[in-house]
Amino acid sequence: MPSYLRVFAIALFGLSLAACSGDDGGGNAGTGGTAGTGGTAGTGGTAGTGGTAGTGGTAGTGGTAGAGGTATSTVSGVVYTRDLAENTVSGAAVSVVGTQLSTTTDQAGRFTLENVPNGAQFFATEAAGNWGVVDYWDVPDETQFGADFGVIPDSEIAALAQALGRTISAADGIVDVTFYEGAVGGETATISAASDDPFTFDAADEPVEQAGVIADVDGFGELIYTSINTGDGPITATVAGVPGTTTCFVDEDAGTTYPIIEKSATIVYAYCVAAP
Repeated sequence: MPSYLRVFAIALFGLSLAACSGDDGGGNAGTGGTAGTGGTAGTGGTAGTGGTAGTGGTAGTGGTAGAGGTATSTVSGVVYTRDLAENTVSGAAVSVVGTQLSTTTDQAGRFTLENVPNGAQFFATEAAGNWGVVDYWDVPDETQFGADFGVIPDSEIAALAQALGRTISAADGIVDVTFYEGAVGGETATISAASDDPFTFDAADEPVEQAGVIADVDGFGELIYTSINTGDGPITATVAGVPGTTTCFVDEDAGTTYPIIEKSATIVYAYCVAAP
């Protein structure tokens, strides 16, 4: 899947225990009451049941948790600005959404995250003077050769807001539904949260308000939603093709919900095929 230099376009690389028991004691039969006393000795066998304490060994089954440990991987990469300059970003925060895993990039914009659980993960970036990006990756299938993440310069967001004549608040989130393949123009998307009207980019890469995506010659296009309240997340997303021409699908697993983080753009990937 190709990488694009539009403001919001993000490169896709693109989921037993043991018990003890005691013995009973017995008295001698024979001499009357003496035998009865012997019976008392038999109760001494009760002490044998003290072996039951051996069942305390059950605690040892706690070791089973070790066998159920989640497989993890190390994820490394670089954070770039998502603009024409594509500068590397030092001091950017990189985290795995929903975990305590986080790190910062070095002077070359490089990062390494260890012990990342295998499977579908959302990675979030954050850097001063930029909007963050929330991006979906399958660990380790899509990260084993490196994972390059992005941030969007504040100036780019400000320019978009001006061109569209709207306010884009840093207290809100953005959703970018990216049709990375197969779109012909006119495909649509919906998200489960209130937002400004979606916009896309025309052939000159200028932002235009439009309910359907404008696709380039490679079948790429975007629908972008701004002013999403973080309290309305996580959100779901659906896509639809052009009737009789394309059928479209969200790329992530069925039932995936997407986090909405303040001053961040969450990417939803979609693709289209020719309608049957």
